[in-house]
Amino acid sequence: MYIKNFSAFSAKVDYGRSKQALHYNQRPCQPDFYMFRKSNNEEKEGLTGYWYFPKPDLPEIILAQEYFDSSRASYPEVLSYGS
Repeated sequence: MYIKNFSAFSAKVDYGRSKQALHYNQRPCQPDFYMFRKSNNEEKEGLTGYWYFPKPDLPEIILAQEYFDSSRASYPEVLSYGS
């Protein structure tokens, strides 16, 4: 989880604690509905704040089965417990 504004997060935690204290003391409390604004990352790409995060242009890595076989052969033997 990424916390952009820690003071807002701590305020939300404090609010949740007070709600739990009310519930613990068996006082009636109103249900809360939180609204979250969802945004698509592609919409953000046009904004000036996101221009410095380019999409990675990484080449595809293709490894042959022989590479894995030789790697496994070089591993030390693992002792099994209970034998």
